[in-house]
Amino acid sequence: MKKNILIGFIFLLQISKIHAQIDLEAGLVGDYAFAGNAQDASMNGNNATVNDSSPATGRGGCTANAYSFDGIHNHISFSGAGLDNKNYSYSVWVNISRLPSLGNAMGIMSIGNAGADQTISLTNNYTGGSSGFGFISYFASATQPDSYSTGRLPATNTWYHLVAVRDNTTLKLYINGTLAGKTLASSAQPYYEAPVLGTFGARNNNIQNFKGRIDDVRIYNRAINSCEVKALYELTTCGMQTRTTISSDGLLLNYYFNANAKDVSGNNNNGTVNNDATLAANRFGNPHAAYSFDGIDDNISFSVTGLGIDVYSYSVWVNIKALPSPGNAMAIMSIGNADSDQTISITNNYDGTSTGFDFSSYSNAQSNEVKTGTLPAAATWYHLVAIRDNSTLKLYINGAFAGQKTIREKVPSNPTAASGVLGAGNKNIQNFNGRIDDVKIYNRAISECEVQELYAEPEPTLPSGTPPPILTIDPTVIDLTPDNE
Repeated sequence: MKKNILIGFIFLLQISKIHAQIDLEAGLVGDYAFAGNAQDASMNGNNATVNDSSPATGRGGCTANAYSFDGIHNHISFSGAGLDNKNYSYSVWVNISRLPSLGNAMGIMSIGNAGADQTISLTNNYTGGSSGFGFISYFASATQPDSYSTGRLPATNTWYHLVAVRDNTTLKLYINGTLAGKTLASSAQPYYEAPVLGTFGARNNNIQNFKGRIDDVRIYNRAINSCEVKALYELTTCGMQTRTTISSDGLLLNYYFNANAKDVSGNNNNGTVNNDATLAANRFGNPHAAYSFDGIDDNISFSVTGLGIDVYSYSVWVNIKALPSPGNAMAIMSIGNADSDQTISITNNYDGTSTGFDFSSYSNAQSNEVKTGTLPAAATWYHLVAIRDNSTLKLYINGAFAGQKTIREKVPSNPTAASGVLGAGNKNIQNFNGRIDDVKIYNRAISECEVQELYAEPEPTLPSGTPPPILTIDPTVIDLTPDNE
């Protein structure tokens, strides 16, 4: 037992080291939504001072949800204390009213001082021929800074989302969620002229003034990843911020298990609960929102009509009550039949070769597998995503890439009389002991960012027409005696 606990701890440690989930609050040191003011909503409370800039319509069409700058002297200033970070990310929405004249530049945001700063700007054949959106990073006083520019001028009266990211080696600029370009950093340490100041709508010392609107600025003390950039781009604001819904493109099956095994994808691939698989608490701790399987004969079966596809993604949350005994396996989900299927399982030295979470795909009677090699911990929720395209199998655990396998066969086996099973293998073998929640099947290979979005997905709202969770009341613990008045 102690050995299993130790192995599970090591597995969790390995996953945490490679984990790169979407967390838009981690390292957030400046958060200016401009919802009628220039207050900082981050934990720092570094509120800004508005210098003649006017509230304006924001990118979502929301009144007084951005600031307008006149290109002459308007700007917003704030303290740069604690913002002289080695690694950082700046996220900002801009709408340009007028482009800079030939040979000139406009500062969108800047942290530092006149001698050296870190800046997002817009240039028009500025010194050295720089044009378009640009990212400038000084790394030493009175030297030529590292910089990247797009090389082309953007359109006016159009909202753009810009993210500048600096780590120890690289400067990256993203536009509308997509990497526009990057350049190597000459030094791991950026340079900020003291005293460090922050400015929106101009460079420091109120030069290179910007003409247009600025909305929703975020400053991080770390290099955010590409998936977080995309998530920021997908944020909507109007005084409050919410994530857009995860894409349902190619979603063939979706079980939230809110009191039943109904498919809420719209494809009516409803599951049949067999042998007393019971409703249980889900990963959020809410009752009657997952299913528990006894490891003996419980399972949920479903039709595989439309699911026997060449390219697919399976997403599932699992919590293991008891690990399989040595030499054995437990199937979490399977599509196919007993001789040839596509399966996510948990194994313990199975066939002398496989241990841990396992993704197997049969093609022409040959099994291709991705194996983690380490047993996970029991009584812990894990998010598993298995992806098969025409050349590769990939397995993700808790949003992080766990391994892959190159395959030669483009087409997986799709046998006749195929079926789908949760909590067991086909023909009800290798039964799973634990809980399963939130199952999704896609007819495409979802992206790494989508994997991380699924991992970070909040508890879903009950779809229209879904009955509320069952409330079980024990009358023996309820006092029905009237209160004395």
